[in-house]
Amino acid sequence: MKMLSKLNEEILGLLEKEKDIEHKIADGNKFRRDIRKGIQKIEDYLSTDYRKYRATVRGLDELEEKEQKVLREIWNRVEDTIVFKFDALIERSEHLELTKRNLLKIIAKFFDSLGC
Repeated sequence: MKMLSKLNEEILGLLEKEKDIEHKIADGNKFRRDIRKGIQKIEDYLSTDYRKYRATVRGLDELEEKEQKVLREIWNRVEDTIVFKFDALIERSEHLELTKRNLLKIIAKFFDSLGC
């Protein structure tokens, strides 16, 4: 009789462990589904963002005016380059006396095109 009750207890314990394992497996499967959904959302977002980017680049290629002024410098939006025009800087520097102070003033204009 004792042997039978002990065996019943072990069987009940194993059944409880089995239920716990089934719950953990179900939780793991739910977690995997949530991860897959998250990855799918990220992929959808990135592909949409990439399509917008491609449309923008194609649109920039078709622009007649590819250059625009940014911070008093010319930016070529298609080639993504900044074009520096040195004519005004040369005109300003022609009448200056060649001193260390004036040379540094001219060099500073490259880095501070707004004149601040």
